[in-house]
Amino acid sequence: MSTQDETAALVAAYQDYQNEYIVFYASLMPIVYDYLINLDREVGLFWTGKITGASALYFATRYISMLYVIMNTVTSAPNLSLESCNLLVRAGLTTNSLQFLAPAIFAGLRAFVLTKNHVVSLLILILSLAPFVVNMYQYHEDISGIVIPGFGCGQSHSVTLSELLIVTAFSRGGSIIADFLLVVATWRNLKTGVTYGNRASLASIMLWNGSLYFIILFILNTLHLSFTLASILGPQSGTTTAQFTIPLTDVLVCRFLLDLQEASRQDVRFDVDDVQESSFSGSTGVRSVIFARVLGSIGSTIGHSVLVGDAEDEYVY
Repeated sequence: MSTQDETAALVAAYQDYQNEYIVFYASLMPIVYDYLINLDREVGLFWTGKITGASALYFATRYISMLYVIMNTVTSAPNLSLESCNLLVRAGLTTNSLQFLAPAIFAGLRAFVLTKNHVVSLLILILSLAPFVVNMYQYHEDISGIVIPGFGCGQSHSVTLSELLIVTAFSRGGSIIADFLLVVATWRNLKTGVTYGNRASLASIMLWNGSLYFIILFILNTLHLSFTLASILGPQSGTTTAQFTIPLTDVLVCRFLLDLQEASRQDVRFDVDDVQESSFSGSTGVRSVIFARVLGSIGSTIGHSVLVGDAEDEYVY
């Protein structure tokens, strides 16, 4: 290869890395933005009162993701030594892996609340932990930090095409199945729990029981798997697109926990018109929201009245 060809290849590689670098940091912005606009809700709902399972999961999801943002900002610092870069890569891998832990536990607990079935709940928990297991497995790989002029610290590790295909399918496949099972469990709970009249809209019912959140997570994980496999077998653009999956997952889980906590604080009840149009199985009145001390607001139901209040405050879902 001539010097001119080598220079062209180097410039192309540098340009690709620059594009990935920009997209990666753009993918972190939803975490920061959501944190800033919901800080007042977080303070009012979680910073006061006793610590419950819901608040612990919320803080873990929110602040592990914020720590991930901070650590990746640090890796962009110029003049990092190779030793510091190696430490940052290891720490970043740990933080990235921990991002999957709290949402997985939340999915398992939410499944138990909806199904009251230990086997189904454990299955959903195990499937949701697949990304965490895969990312922690990378510690056994030969991962090292590399200092890239103009960009800071990056990571390098050797992996075969077949290994990459297997771990991607295992990681995202487990999440996809878990999200699908949660959507089914939510709709079964909705079907047996309430019969609604013509005035109730499909959108409010979906938000009411959280199924919209899990449907979005299901779609995100499906797109992540599709884009990643496409980038492995073809152009690399799918890799950068999949960067948004984890941040958006964290944002959705935090939003869902905020809504559930708000529902538990208000002890959600329908108004008189909603009561006339709704009938609950096994109850002649409106079913009160009762929560276990450990689970906190995880077992709550997002009511129609809460949705109306949220719409006035322009909360984004």
